[in-house]
Amino acid sequence: SPFVSSGSIAEAQVTLPPGAYHWQVRATATGFQSAYVSFGANPESSSDFMIDLAEPNSTVSTAGPIGPGYGGSILGTASDATSGVQAVEVRIQRTSDGLFWDGAAFQAAPAFVATTLTGGNWSYAFGPVEGESYAVSSRATDLAGIVETTLGSATFLFDTIAPASSPTT
Repeated sequence: SPFVSSGSIAEAQVTLPPGAYHWQVRATATGFQSAYVSFGANPESSSDFMIDLAEPNSTVSTAGPIGPGYGGSILGTASDATSGVQAVEVRIQRTSDGLFWDGAAFQAAPAFVATTLTGGNWSYAFGPVEGESYAVSSRATDLAGIVETTLGSATFLFDTIAPASSPTT
């Protein structure tokens, strides 16, 4: 039995797999009927606590050559099967010189900046420079505070200039 009793105190040690849980206790006194007592503010059909051991996942959708159709934001997705996604950050590195965007300017030290998260999609407003390539990495944090370690990544080239052509005869 997982229960240890000492006087009026009983303890239980159990190993639970990841998931959502509602807990209650059945108390029995000699000569009386047993009764269940629920804990937490949630009804029995809801969870009181969650066990989440898995990392969230994020991806970067903005990739490849980006041209006149660029909407002004780097885009991606994020998910977490257990607790849900709390936040997504991106690291933007300019490939021509290896510098990192800190939200205001490029600098030598790697930096992550917060994105806007709506449902399972995130976006970060960014104005790339014509002809520059950027390496973007995304990092999600779930509601349990677990931070993604295998980052989403993509590279894009910002190019809005049409290729020059000359007529041939």
